[in-house]
Amino acid sequence: MRQIKQSNNFMLKAGLKIFLIIFGVFFSTVLIVKAATPVNFFYLTWESDGGVPINYSGKALVANGGVIKVLVQPLIYSSGSYLNSSQWDYKWYVNDEVAGQGKNLKTIRFRLSDYNASSYTVKVKVTPVNQAAQEKEITIPVVAPEVIIRPVASASLLQKSLIQTNDSEIKLQVIPYFFGNHNGNLKLTWYLNDDRQKSDVVQDDILTVKKNTSTTSYNVSALMTVDGAALTRAVSEVQINFNSL
Repeated sequence: MRQIKQSNNFMLKAGLKIFLIIFGVFFSTVLIVKAATPVNFFYLTWESDGGVPINYSGKALVANGGVIKVLVQPLIYSSGSYLNSSQWDYKWYVNDEVAGQGKNLKTIRFRLSDYNASSYTVKVKVTPVNQAAQEKEITIPVVAPEVIIRPVASASLLQKSLIQTNDSEIKLQVIPYFFGNHNGNLKLTWYLNDDRQKSDVVQDDILTVKKNTSTTSYNVSALMTVDGAALTRAVSEVQINFNSL
């Protein structure tokens, strides 16, 4: 009987310890949850009108002449909820110059016009109602536009700047990158062995190069420019080798 009582006492003590541990963990968790306050955030993001192919997976960067859009989303937590940011004052700076200010002005747009700049610094100063102002800043890179020459037919082999083909002619197209939306003012000019190509060999910006009996290798270049913006341009070059049949 004494052994049974000792065993029961031991089980009661063990059960009490487990209960106290579980209760302590639960109580601590409740205190942590109650004490945790949502963190304040300032999301400052940007996008551009820089053109990229549909299958391009990176961010659409932009060259000079393009347009940048910057958006701020401030999240400030107070008294149990996030404050209404639509009533706040916003002041924007681009390269330390005021670019816009006003109530609920969460977005600005500006055109890249400094051809010597490699980046733009954008800063926003947000002043909540009855609170101190807060600032957020980002740096936006400026890139050179690019054009890439590609064969229209996938049967041709392209390695770096060399195209190998067994056909007697090849059609070439260009893929532009990072040119801004210039409303159809992009102009493409093709050159074959440094000779500017006329419209009879260019259809819808596609160049047709035909093999002749005396030449099996050709140098092709494509120049893309923007009307009214002479410094916004890009050049791409390839060599075409017509293999012997």
